Amino acid sequence: MKELVLQEIEAADMILIGLGEEFDQRSQLLKNENYKRNEKKLKDDKNEWLIPVLMEESRIEMGISISKALDNLVKLLDNKNYYIISTSLSDEIRRRMWLRNHLVVPLGNVYRYQCSEKCDNVPMDMNAKEKELVSSVLKQGLNPEIRNGSSLGKCPLCGKEKHCNTVYLYEEYDERGYQEEWKRYTNWLQLTLNHKVLLLELGVGLNYPSVIRWPFEKIASINQQSRLCRIHESLYHLPEGLAQKGISIPENAIAWLESM
Repeated sequence: MKELVLQEIEAADMILIGLGEEFDQRSQLLKNENYKRNEKKLKDDKNEWLIPVLMEESRIEMGISISKALDNLVKLLDNKNYYIISTSLSDEIRRRMWLRNHLVVPLGNVYRYQCSEKCDNVPMDMNAKEKELVSSVLKQGLNPEIRNGSSLGKCPLCGKEKHCNTVYLYEEYDERGYQEEWKRYTNWLQLTLNHKVLLLELGVGLNYPSVIRWPFEKIASINQQSRLCRIHESLYHLPEGLAQKGISIPENAIAWLESM
């Protein structure tokens, strides 16, 4: 199967890559009792917005890394015209040397802050000191003696609390944090018409199917020159109508990339 995917990559004019939930490695984190206990505490205390921070720091503490998988993906995409859309919140993805401005993360960024009231203060990337603050706020949130929510301080415009700009804020999530990335992404998508396009779906489950999974299937249906490659540990099946236009591989996407 690997050779077949490599052939598809080589033959493609453009490659659209979807990185999914497998890259958060939450299933692996949940095998750790301490992590499970900490995640439950954040939920119980209405501090869910800190869960992506907990995942990020726990992966580092437990030595769980996706670096090799991402490095191999970078090599696979060398000299290709590609774009990446990710539903994973792992900061390792953002730190990779992708093509300039060819990455969109519509579920947010653990190291970008926003006003909890979504005032005129547009979400902004954190500096080094602010990133250190995130870690200390997580520790406060896990302190059994602290029952009231934690924040990253006060918004300089309206005085309300600041939080990490991710979907774990639910209805308070400020989507302006990724809108410029999304515009560049949709502009690139328009250029895929009448081109050989490979849709490379890696570790995409059903948590947010409207972001990657369903759009990829729609593109594969509309573009007659497209091919869909879906790699996932359990949700690897292709719709019946696309079975002849794609490849499905029942394997964890991270493990698959690491073996390349």
